[in-house]
This record gives sequence, structure tokens and C-alpha cells, in this order.
Amino acid sequence: MTQNIVLHGPAPWGFRLSGGRDFNQPLSISRVTPGSKASMANLSPGDIILAIDGVPADGMTHCEAQNRIKDCGYQLHLRIERPDIRLWSPQVRQDGTAHPYKVNLEAEPREHRPVGAGHNRRAQPFVAAANIDDKRQVVSTAYNSPIGLYSSGNIQDALHGQLRGLVPDKPENINRLSSIEESHVYRMLQEKEEAPHEPRQSGSFKALQDFVDSDGPWPIITRTVRAPVAKPPAPTSTLQKLPMCEKCGNGIVGTVVKVRDNFRHLGCFVCSDCDMSLKQKGYFVVNGQLYCETHARARTTS
Repeated sequence: MTQNIVLHGPAPWGFRLSGGRDFNQPLSISRVTPGSKASMANLSPGDIILAIDGVPADGMTHCEAQNRIKDCGYQLHLRIERPDIRLWSPQVRQDGTAHPYKVNLEAEPREHRPVGAGHNRRAQPFVAAANIDDKRQVVSTAYNSPIGLYSSGNIQDALHGQLRGLVPDKPENINRLSSIEESHVYRMLQEKEEAPHEPRQSGSFKALQDFVDSDGPWPIITRTVRAPVAKPPAPTSTLQKLPMCEKCGNGIVGTVVKVRDNFRHLGCFVCSDCDMSLKQKGYFVVNGQLYCETHARARTTS
């Protein structure tokens, strides 16, 4: 639906544009500020702009449309196209055909069964299956079960057979030793301790004992032992020297400014006359000193 809308100025108008030829989208209203001139003129987000002050907007770029709106002084004429708003409505069938499904709101009657002997009126503790008495009759409460075909004894035999598979059998009695002396390992240890053996001696003590027991002199065997040579210490990596500032003579930590193979602090990179920082301004070297352009000209002309 096409509409003509007039906004009375001056700017701001209170709406935001989107799209354009450079975006391959039509110019449209993307946002309207509440209470603004655009809101009072009934502009809505989603309106497509067809013309601005009579000029077709289909070939305008986004920037051209903005400039056209800015050129409007106290009155802005817009021709817009507002898409139709369709409200959802349920489908109504008037041909009288049957509904594919049936809706029944009536309550379904339920069969009432009074509480009888088959239910426990009080909570009863569970009875372990292993404590089933042989004289007690086992009653099965399974639904639709041919329990009449089996006797109580058969049911008990089946239960005991199932429990026999779950409960492990008692281990057989292991023959225990009456005393530790009968152990085979103990006998081996005793035989090893009782076996006679000569006392062990070190090599040096044995040589000394042989020298004492002998009649004649024994040659003394000597062995040269070299003193352990200490390994030379590994050369330690020398710390990297800090660059020295040409002006103040101190080491530079941080930002370094290089001037003709020399280094300076960022704070020392100033004009020698006015102490103005030469960062991003250029510098001139006159007689080995740094100057700004003004004082360099003064030095060269004087």
C-alpha cells in the first residue's frame, strides 16, 4: 500500500535508513524514535521509501539518500510503500465435511474395584526368599498365570534352585598346619641357616691377615691414585648489555631511539635549545647536536 507522508521540520526527523543501491536492497525505514517527528507522522519500521521530495529512490545509494534528506529544510515529503499486515485466522470449512478427528470431552467411566484380600491394608516388610519355610505355602500373585498346574513343592524347588545359583557355595575346608615347623618354607630356611660356612672377609683385611701369618716379608703392592680433576666451570652466558644513551650516558630500558648509529632515551630525544620532543616531528643534526626545524634554521643562518 503506497502512502504519501509529510514531515514538518526542522531536523532531526527521528528515523534511521537502511539499504540502498550499494547494498543491493531497497531503501527502507529500520528504526523510528518514539515521540519523534517520524513517529508523529505515522512512519513505521519496514516502510519502503519509493521517493524523497519527488525524486525516485530506487537508484539512490545510501549516502545519496541521506544527503537528499539533509537538503530538505523544513518539510520532508516521502512516498512509501507499506506491506500489508495479515493476521492469522483459523481455516473455516463450510462444506460440511466430517472432521478428521473427534474431540470428546465426556468423562470416561472407570471400573471401581473395592479393596479386598488381594491388597495389603498396611505396609508389610519384605521377606527374604532364603528364609522360606518348607511348610509355608507359596502363593503366586502373577496376573493371568496358570498357577493351578503347579504344586507348592514344585514352586519351592524352583526358588531354591534359583537361589542356589545366586548364593555361592561354601569353600571347601583347607587343611591347616598344626604348627609352623611343618611348613616347607620354614624347613628350607632352617637348613640354610644350619649349613656351615666360612666367615666372609674383605680383600684388604684378607691380604693383611696373610702377611701376618707368613714367615717372610711380602712385597707391598702400591697403586697410584690420581686426584680428581675438577671440571672447568661451564662458560656462563654473558648478559646482554643494555644500549647506552648518547646524551645522558645511562643504560636504556624500554623504548630506544636510534639516531645515526647512536641510541637515546625517548626523553633525551629532544631539541638541544628548546627541549621539545622530536618524536614524529623530524630532527636536524648541527655540529653533532639535535635540533628542531626552527632552531636548526637559526643555527645554519647565523
